[in-house]
Amino acid sequence: WILFESGKFFLHLEMTFAAVSAVALGCVHLLLAICMSCWRLYGIIKREKLDDVWTFQMFSRTQLNNAEYTGVHVAFLLWIDYKYQAAGLTSLSTFATCMCGILMLGTVNFILGFILLPNMQTGQPVTISKLMFKIVGVIIRYIGYALLLVETVNCMQLKAQ
Repeated sequence: WILFESGKFFLHLEMTFAAVSAVALGCVHLLLAICMSCWRLYGIIKREKLDDVWTFQMFSRTQLNNAEYTGVHVAFLLWIDYKYQAAGLTSLSTFATCMCGILMLGTVNFILGFILLPNMQTGQPVTISKLMFKIVGVIIRYIGYALLLVETVNCMQLKAQ
């Protein structure tokens, strides 16, 4: 399905990397929402209170934290895609392309870092490597967010054709 031929990411759609990033972040959001729905269904079927289950808590916190950022990121990325296409540009600047990659990398890294944290309620130690995974994810995601805002300001200078 995905073809990288002459600036076209999909056979019939011309999309910049900003739009592809928006779709990818939306898919991650959807995947986390489906995971949470499955957890809740499991709790209903088993008649089990999940609030005390560590894995449920971690997925819940991860999904909630991701939901706080996804809507804003997707909206900005789609606006950037619109501005580039309205200006007749078929590909992003190097800065914008790097921004999209950093934003996605930070989001995925943060989510994995959140999920990998051990159950501290049972006395499992928090290893530096697992904690650093989350911290690095946070730093990368915030850098990506700042770059997203910079690129948004840059896009205000683009003129429609």
